[in-house]
Amino acid sequence: MPSRILDSPITWEMLEADFKRKYKTAARTGSGRRAELFAGGMGFISKIALVQFDWSEDRDRLPESAIVKITVQDPDFDYTKQTALGYIALEHIKETVGRHFYDNVCRTGAFEALEELVKLAAFSLNNPESLVGWPDNSKSIPANVLARFHDEGPGLVKLMLSAKLQYPELADEMDLMIQWIPRFFDDFANFTELRNSTCPAPILCQGDIWNPNILWKLDGNGAYHVDKVIDWQYVHVGSAVEDLILFLHAGTSAEDIEENLFVYLNYYYNELASRLNPGAVMPWNSVQELDTPLGGLGGPVGTLPLVCNAAGKSWAIENEPGVFIDVAGVGCTSTVCAENPEGCL
Repeated sequence: MPSRILDSPITWEMLEADFKRKYKTAARTGSGRRAELFAGGMGFISKIALVQFDWSEDRDRLPESAIVKITVQDPDFDYTKQTALGYIALEHIKETVGRHFYDNVCRTGAFEALEELVKLAAFSLNNPESLVGWPDNSKSIPANVLARFHDEGPGLVKLMLSAKLQYPELADEMDLMIQWIPRFFDDFANFTELRNSTCPAPILCQGDIWNPNILWKLDGNGAYHVDKVIDWQYVHVGSAVEDLILFLHAGTSAEDIEENLFVYLNYYYNELASRLNPGAVMPWNSVQELDTPLGGLGGPVGTLPLVCNAAGKSWAIENEPGVFIDVAGVGCTSTVCAENPEGCL
């Protein structure tokens, strides 16, 4: 049987060793084990596999299957200076469907996703003590990408000009975005200050809330409903507006945002207000106050990272493999990781 999973550096022997250690078992994967590409492999820097283990024993307490995300070094999508190779083994939640960032979901699904963000915000405002101790340098995925493009490579303006050559039909829209760059991104500290000013109260944010990080249920009428929100590695204390921008731009169409942005924000605002405990204070005095920063930051924050990522392929840096880590708690398979935990994904 082939040892490598999806032709990656991760092997069945690594999975076996890690699961044996985690579950304190002598079980081995059997002849029926298999790994297949899952959800179209929608990760930007990962291969996503559905793994069937076929354990030789302890089947009653070992997972029958798992979703294994394996980081890769793909120059088309590697926008970081150093990406550690490794894997995360996740629970396989069955009978759900994935949606890519370019897919739109129905309004029912959009409201349900906003409901998940309401839960985070309500917990934060009702329990402010729980936010003490979070790292100050934690950022959302758009902020991380924008910071990287600002500090490294040819710069945001050059990347956008390159994108115009690749997508000439979008030249007018990109010209408008290029005008935003000096205002928002020439000074990244200024961008961070502007972002924080959009939400006076600290809020626990998901940080990576777009369609692929939501598991959806499809009903008989063709409508998508939220089942689970996944990929919580970018959780941070920040501005709820950034989560709203990221989801609304990824999950709804431009026409829907133009026509119904206030409807979505009004739902979010009223739901959040209804969930606050006595004494807890809303970050905004009105839904109009919440609406204002979305109009200014929505376009650049929601779309600049994706456009620059597409235009930045020529300067992406390839790295040598060597670090294998399971951050789901199963265990590390390399001494390199133990010596350099911050370098592991």
